[in-house]
Amino acid sequence: MSKTLVQLAPTAKPLEQDHSQVSAGADRSKLLSVIIPALNEAGIVDRLIQDLLVGASDDTEIIVCDSNSDDDTALIVSQLAEEHADIIRLVKAQQRGVSLARNLAAAQSRGRYLAFLDADARITMTDLKAGIQEMERRSLVAAAFKFRSSTDYVTDQLLALIFNLCIGLVQYLAPTAPGSAGYLVTWRAHSRSDGFNESMHFGEDVEYLRRVSSTGRFRILRASHILWDMRRFHSEGRLRVIWKMLYGTVAQMNDAVIEKVPFTYKVGHFQSKSHRAVTQINPTPKVLAQAYQISAKRPRLIPAEMASGIHFLKSPLGSVDLLQLMRERGAQLSPYCLDDKRRCVLFVETAANHDLLSADPFFYEAQRDAAERLYAVPYGSLKILAEHLIPEQDITRIFLQSTGRCGSTLVSQLLGAVPTVMAISEPDIYSQAMLIAQAAGGQRDREFADVLQSCSRLLSYYISVNHPQSRRHFIKLRSWAIFAAHLLPRDDAFTQHMFLYREPLPTINSFLNAYFSDSQYQIWRRYKWDAWLLKVLGQIPWTRNSLGATVPLFNHPTYSRYGRRSAAHYFALQWLSHMQAAQKLKEFDPDYFSMILKFEDIKQSPYEFLVKLSEQWADPPHIQEDEVARILSQNSQVGSRMQSKGEQLLSTEAKLQLQPVLNQFSFDL
Repeated sequence: MSKTLVQLAPTAKPLEQDHSQVSAGADRSKLLSVIIPALNEAGIVDRLIQDLLVGASDDTEIIVCDSNSDDDTALIVSQLAEEHADIIRLVKAQQRGVSLARNLAAAQSRGRYLAFLDADARITMTDLKAGIQEMERRSLVAAAFKFRSSTDYVTDQLLALIFNLCIGLVQYLAPTAPGSAGYLVTWRAHSRSDGFNESMHFGEDVEYLRRVSSTGRFRILRASHILWDMRRFHSEGRLRVIWKMLYGTVAQMNDAVIEKVPFTYKVGHFQSKSHRAVTQINPTPKVLAQAYQISAKRPRLIPAEMASGIHFLKSPLGSVDLLQLMRERGAQLSPYCLDDKRRCVLFVETAANHDLLSADPFFYEAQRDAAERLYAVPYGSLKILAEHLIPEQDITRIFLQSTGRCGSTLVSQLLGAVPTVMAISEPDIYSQAMLIAQAAGGQRDREFADVLQSCSRLLSYYISVNHPQSRRHFIKLRSWAIFAAHLLPRDDAFTQHMFLYREPLPTINSFLNAYFSDSQYQIWRRYKWDAWLLKVLGQIPWTRNSLGATVPLFNHPTYSRYGRRSAAHYFALQWLSHMQAAQKLKEFDPDYFSMILKFEDIKQSPYEFLVKLSEQWADPPHIQEDEVARILSQNSQVGSRMQSKGEQLLSTEAKLQLQPVLNQFSFDL
């Protein structure tokens, strides 16, 4: 690397405008103003804005200052501002300069606190508000967030950890944190500092923090994190970026104003103005997703293990436009699971001509087995994907809720005998959304309702591309998804909900069959290992809450003692919990379920069931009787890791022991 000092050319002359005077007269009626400078950030700044809308309210605003972009940044932001006129505003700079853009936007702000974010950051308004609360508790005038890598590549996570340690230590010597950390500053401290130094190209953020912090305390926030986009590290090389950041940190310990640096430093805001591209009237949106190559898959630890990104060993491939990719290879891409830590949905890509819908009884298992690449799509970008890929009115979706182990897989396969119906069994995004939303105590219900709405449409897109003749998509959910039924779409004419249950004792026996053989179960019961295990798990807060999330009665003060007696008692409480949830849904909205089905009735008259179901549709399809006979002749879960062994594990004595708890409930479905 050359040791020649590079003179940092000054920016163009700032606008003839006294920013402090403009902002001094501004109304400070809002709690928070988020300031985002942007240059050629189409597909990136809109991702941040969508994140910031989570938790946005009347006392918050988002101000984007476009620095004369060559792409559609300004137009995209203006369209978002039209949709959210009370929250989003666009400011246009006549000259380029990141400090100039920040000052111009701050001059138009109305918040008592200012948050300065880079366009490629990721954080929600909820987290920013939490940061303000922490600032008030600690009497801070300025603060920066800790980092979290936008990828789960080990090297990137290690870098984020090291930077967090470094800025955590240096904060006590002098306010130091790169601009990508995101700053929260009180308006009073900002106005006293006269804003950002518009003559600086390098380290202007740290120099600004030094002046702001002269009016009070600066600290790194303890709780919240900002998602750190690693694109610069990947494009320039990690060592080069680390060297530049270390140089700036050390140099600014001596003098906050840096005029020369021993390396080439290119930032788009300071490049000379090139020929401006013609702005499209209707810009083509981009949905940037982090791509990963899967190199290996981790072994499964338990049967029916929920889908997760940790099941894959992977390496990052950079960012791609997933909207364009799905238009080209939609038959190979489907939503797999949530990565809530990074507020993303992971999509899997499989080999060409590999139809996941016929590969395994359970969709999440087929996805995991066939996945070759992963794509992390931000929650806020899902709606763009859905709206540009599939019109909502084209498809009718039918969600099947159930008690579990009640023949729901068989019902899904029976519907495959109807030519216009395509069934998909247990996509795990619904199961995960329920658990995360429940843990949040309802505070994120609106967010996950939007996520599931978009994911449902994107699942339909995958089905439609592979099976163009299908007009009705039957989505069978894991049983505990019934506790998140309020997150599913239900108020439109193109969504239906059904509930399936089975008599309790056969259900309990089927659950036991999924986990034990007859000999294994007899050993476990002889030594009461299942009871001891349930008691231990019931004492550990994390496992107790996890079990209670899918079986609420497990932690109920009246019934918890039953759930710890044996595995059979635990599954009895599971059946009761799901039946109770269905009963409450029916009582709240008698029309919520278009049909309530009992497995024993379907098993006895499967053809009549399909006829009854098809009569609800405007264009009743022809039912393939030979296909119905073929499906009934085989085990519906053959090939699955949850395949029942068909053994009778519940003894007569065990059945009698279950009756006291089962008899305490009655259901009218």
